[in-house]
Amino acid sequence: MAKRRVNVTEVLRVVPLRRRTLERRFQAFVGRTILEEIRLARIARAKGLLLSTDLKLSAVAKRSGFGGAQQLCRVFHRLTGQTPAAFRRNKALAS
Repeated sequence: MAKRRVNVTEVLRVVPLRRRTLERRFQAFVGRTILEEIRLARIARAKGLLLSTDLKLSAVAKRSGFGGAQQLCRVFHRLTGQTPAAFRRNKALAS
């Protein structure tokens, strides 16, 4: 995922099912939508980059598959309850 921005359309290109069928089966099996799973993977990648590098948020966003720092911040906050900068700062203080 770090090399290419993956989205639901990309997944559909490699899975020989109709979109709705794939989404229903995925949700039933995993318990989340495909998009939610992609976002969780992107956030996990962003967390790793935030902890292991000093990259600016725009670079973290790009390497994590987000459209930009603003989108990263919005999704990160919604899923974790904190901003990427606060996450980085809190983890650094805890170390």
